[in-house]
Order: sequence, then structure tokens, then C-alpha cells
Amino acid sequence: MIGSTTKSTFSTFAVLFTAIQLSYGEIERMDVVMAFTFAAGDGIIAQVAEGTLNDISGNGNDGEFRQKPKWANGVWGAGLQVGQAGQGWNAATIPHSDKMDLREFAVGAWVKTEKLIGDCCNMIVSKESWGGGLNRNFSMWMREQVTVGFTTTNPFDDVQARGIVITDGKWHHAVGTYDGADLTQYVDGVAYGKNPVGGHTPSFNPSQQLHIGATWLGGLSLGTHGVVDDVVVFNRGLTEEEVNTLMEQGLEKLLGFRAVDPHDKMATTWAGLKSTKY
Repeated sequence: MIGSTTKSTFSTFAVLFTAIQLSYGEIERMDVVMAFTFAAGDGIIAQVAEGTLNDISGNGNDGEFRQKPKWANGVWGAGLQVGQAGQGWNAATIPHSDKMDLREFAVGAWVKTEKLIGDCCNMIVSKESWGGGLNRNFSMWMREQVTVGFTTTNPFDDVQARGIVITDGKWHHAVGTYDGADLTQYVDGVAYGKNPVGGHTPSFNPSQQLHIGATWLGGLSLGTHGVVDDVVVFNRGLTEEEVNTLMEQGLEKLLGFRAVDPHDKMATTWAGLKSTKY
């Protein structure tokens, strides 16, 4: 009887533990299109190998670095240093996949920057193309205030929601979200800009690549100068509570993601390995 009770209790605990790993609050793994934590920079997990950036969501949205990546202290461990380097940019590019054709979305990242480059957009995450006119599925950038936006077709419209200025050299959590009704820009868990655009559908183009730290304008351009960490794209809008949960927990703890070592494809649990907040 004691053995049976113990076994039953253990089984119940295992089920609960698995449920906690797969979701936290209302956010689930199936909501994630791609996720990058840049863990290799602190030597804990070999997420980056031979210039390749591995999507830890399991959706295979892997990318590449345009130059040899540079690392700096992040929020949860290491962060990716982005910015102009010589004639190029420290940035990452992820090829288009059908999972990126989003009608609703949320895009998030921790950002640390002290200045804007030039007088236009400093891109944090961009999924857009500029050939023959702007065609933006979703992007988040800084032009004074941090801003999220998308374009529509039939008729064309450039829809945006603005937050606040974050070029103060401190870490800020930026999340732009569109739930099919409201386009909202969050900064540090607070909704600073909300645009009730109800019913608009973001445009998309299969030729668009996703870029972290820059965008494509006949070459990498309009980049951010600073450090980014915990970059994630969701296939739906997030609520204010979910945005705050993401900010407070981080991707690894929130969703229990597992990193795959690109050398031997061995899955290594890494939730909780990076627990220090800088």
C-alpha cells in the first residue's frame, strides 16, 4: 500500500512537473515561432557553431551571423552584441519559413543601448522588405521611442504603436504585440503605446528574412548599437500579464526550453543554468 501510494504520488508529481515545463501561466511552447537566448557566449551551452544561430523553440528557424558574433553580459547570462562593425553589421539573419507568415504576433527582446545611429530606424527585430515599397510583416525598432509596427495591403497602411525612449544605457524589456484588435508596445511590462487598429491583417512576403539587430535594405542597414538578449517571436498577441511573466521569468525558465548541441545533437536541459540578472 505504501509503495503504491508513493508510486502514485511520484506519478502525479511527474505529470505536474511536465506541465510546468511545457507552459507557464497562459504561454505555451506551441505559441512560439522562434527563440534565441545566445547562451553560447558564456560557454555554458554550444548554441552557436560555425556561424550558425540555433532556434531553441524546435521549429527549425535557424539563422546565421553576418560576422563573427561578439558577446557581452546579458540579462540572463550572455547577450549578443549588435552594431556597426567596419563596413558591416554585427547582426543575425533567419531565412523565411511559413511559420513566420503571421496574422497576429508578439515580438520581444531585452535591449541595452546608449545611442541611436543615424536619423532613422534602429532595428531590434525586423521581418520586412523594402524593394518596390515597404512590406513589413512585423518589426520592432527605435526612432527615439521604441516602436512596433506592420504594414497592410488593400489598402496599404503603415500601422505603428510607440513606447518610450530607452537609449539610457540600461536594460529594457521591449515587447510589441498584435492580437488582431490592438497593436501595443510594452516597455518593462508597461503598455505605453496602444493603437486600436482592429481587423487589419499584416502583409507578408516569402522573400522576407528576419533580422536581429538590423534590417535588409540592399544589404544590412538601419541597425541597433548595443546588446540584445532573449529574442522571441510568438504566433499570437500576448496579454499584459503574459508580457510581465515573460519579462520576469525569461525564456528558459518560462518554457523549459532545451538546447541542442549542434555537434552531437544531444539535448541538454539548461533551464535554470543562467539565473543571474545583470
